[in-house]
Parts: sequence; C-alpha cells; structure tokens
Amino acid sequence: TLFADASYELGRSFIHVV
Repeated sequence: TLFADASYELGRSFIHVV
C-alpha cells in the first residue's frame, strides 16, 4: 500500500506540474 500511495502521490504531483 505504501508503494501504491507513493506512486499515486507522485502521479498527482506530475500532473499538477504539467
């Protein structure tokens, strides 16, 4: 779950940056 959460947060951050 921790890895999934990190991946999700990373994805959101990337989308936010874009």
